[in-house]
Amino acid sequence: MKRKQLLFTSVPLHLLHIILCISCLSSQAQSTVNIKDYSGTLTSYTLTDIHKLTFGSVDFTITQNGGATNTYSFTNVRYVNFTGSTTGVQNSNTFPGVFSVYPNPAIDELQLLYTCDVDTEVDLEVKDLQGRIVKNEKQNASAGDNYSSIFISDLPTGFYICTVRTENKQQSVKFVKN
Repeated sequence: MKRKQLLFTSVPLHLLHIILCISCLSSQAQSTVNIKDYSGTLTSYTLTDIHKLTFGSVDFTITQNGGATNTYSFTNVRYVNFTGSTTGVQNSNTFPGVFSVYPNPAIDELQLLYTCDVDTEVDLEVKDLQGRIVKNEKQNASAGDNYSSIFISDLPTGFYICTVRTENKQQSVKFVKN
């Protein structure tokens, strides 16, 4: 299997696997990153052509293997979408079924959908890209599908990671705050 490692700067290393969860790529897969801005422009990159992603406080830059760079402001990005790639490691300590957040990007309130296999208490946590916990709530969840919301209107614009955690399981999802 041919492997390609992406280089990152300005992001703590322990967060890299949470942000993108990409450590190696198969040469047969055409994994892509799609970026759509509010004007409707969709830009696609194959992951094998990306040399480096650099995250700043208000923007991020994609540097391609040939040296070309494109910078995207968080406030102008409607969504970033990864297709055709493995974006995580299967882990028996993750929630069964679905864990999703919507809308993504969000402005005032983030809706969460997650499934628990038993009645339990869950921690809902939001971290910024520097790994700081910016929101943390405890809620009671029942076996089956659970719907919750977290108010995020006080957060600055940017990328965040939402985690739902029980005593022995957790799962995380990336989202954008506009």
